[in-house]
Amino acid sequence: MLKLLELPDCFYPNQPTLIFPSSPTPKHSLYLSNLDDQKFLRFSIKYLYLFKNSISPDILKYSLSKVLVHYYPLAGRLRASTEVDQKLEIDCNGEGAVFAEAFMDITAEEFLELSMKPNKSWRKLLYRAEAQSFLDIPPLVVQVTNLRCGGMIVCTSINHCVCDGIGTSQFLHAWAHIITKPNLDPLIVPLHNRHMLKPRNPPKTTFTHPEYVRIAPRENSYLDMGINHFLQSQTLVPSSLTFTPSHILHLKRQCIPSLKCTTFEVLASHTWRSWVRALDLSPSLNVKLLFSVNVRKKLIPEVPQGYYGNGFVLGCAQTCAKDLVISNMNYGVRLVQQAKSSLTDDYARSMIDLLEDKSVKTDLSMSLVISQWSRLGLEDLDFGEGKPLHMGPLTSDIYCLFLPVVGDFDAVRVQVSVPESVHDKFEYYMNECLGVACNLLPELLAIAKGLKLAWDRGYRKIICHSDSKDALRLLYANQVGFDKYRALIFKIRELLRRDWTIRIEHTFREANFCADFMAKFATSCDNGLMIWDEPPQGLQQLLLADIMRISFPIIV
Repeated sequence: MLKLLELPDCFYPNQPTLIFPSSPTPKHSLYLSNLDDQKFLRFSIKYLYLFKNSISPDILKYSLSKVLVHYYPLAGRLRASTEVDQKLEIDCNGEGAVFAEAFMDITAEEFLELSMKPNKSWRKLLYRAEAQSFLDIPPLVVQVTNLRCGGMIVCTSINHCVCDGIGTSQFLHAWAHIITKPNLDPLIVPLHNRHMLKPRNPPKTTFTHPEYVRIAPRENSYLDMGINHFLQSQTLVPSSLTFTPSHILHLKRQCIPSLKCTTFEVLASHTWRSWVRALDLSPSLNVKLLFSVNVRKKLIPEVPQGYYGNGFVLGCAQTCAKDLVISNMNYGVRLVQQAKSSLTDDYARSMIDLLEDKSVKTDLSMSLVISQWSRLGLEDLDFGEGKPLHMGPLTSDIYCLFLPVVGDFDAVRVQVSVPESVHDKFEYYMNECLGVACNLLPELLAIAKGLKLAWDRGYRKIICHSDSKDALRLLYANQVGFDKYRALIFKIRELLRRDWTIRIEHTFREANFCADFMAKFATSCDNGLMIWDEPPQGLQQLLLADIMRISFPIIV
């Protein structure tokens, strides 16, 4: 098994190649709508798939060349428009997609152990194309990494200006379809004409759009303010929590009978509230939740099936931090529902017109952004050797993702990076309302914090006593199926792998006066999770007494 969380380096047997469409494709400049080329989307979405068995790279390359005939904009290049200032377009020139083959000395099982916590070393799994700017990066980059066990990892980088998550899923399934059913036509024929989402002439902004803010050229300092800037300045660590159908049902029951809600609405509200609580924001601060909403069927006329471009707009729920934190689940859910219900054809058209003004930017200053990947069919991708063992993003960011759970359609994995200083608190708040006993969490947190403290202070021979058999069972289990604490368990395992002598042992603590003190202390507080770096007042003498007691056997 791997001894570190860092992935080993990739070995590239050949130079990456360009894959061209297998037959001639239209050569023209492709218009991008205002939803496509807004600055908020000028990045590439990076997807990671882990498969138990590998597919021949030659088969993958051949099928990719075939599918690019239908999805030819992905073989083109982005460029600045020569007609409209600050606008992008796609030069459909058939220059090709980048395809890299690699090998990594790791097994699928070893990667699965790490799969809940992406880190920077994962970037080795995607070839980095040489580019001077965002526009120079090919819209599609693929790396297929073969593993020691015979499995493979497929990573794709797809420019968000070209398509959204629905378009990505459509393309990936079309690629797999050519491998598994080569004699059948594509499941969905892509429609590349995006003029149906052009702004009106003249543009008419008929609504207030809290999702956006107008920034004058001399006021860019606004972007350097608020939560977003604070988060970017912190050491961020990923949080990844799986909500099973029973967890989601428990959250919904906190809204019933007064309010019925969807899985997205209750999870979005719960995540937003937990995030605000963990960051301990000023009570009077106006906070926003931005989330993507597919408007293909909300527009009049409806956007036809196969439309290949961004077909979502941002919904925005907002309130002051105090009201969100002190209110019950219904409060946040209603805000999300109101934001969703406002996204009519008129509202979406007004937003498209607003984005004609290039001084308008997405307001990220006080916002949590949620993107839903869990209902796109991404986890069902099959190149002929079975569905993936794992599907998720290549990296973790301050943007929150609702991810699919392989093998459980109704479960959702919530992943977001938060400051290291509030990571444990955030996960505590996320777990707090699930109706599941949380005795394990304080025990695991205490072990993690104690080991980290011992390491930082230079101790290299440690015996750690815990009175929780469940905690020890999880720490030493071959596989961790208890996703609720998985990230924390792997954090402790990483500490255990360090170069020191350490044992964690079970002990009976019936005479633990400190535990009695803290249990009574906790019942007198109403602050949720509290982590102490120094003993609370009154605990010092009890600590000395407990040290004496564990030095001698207890006769019962």
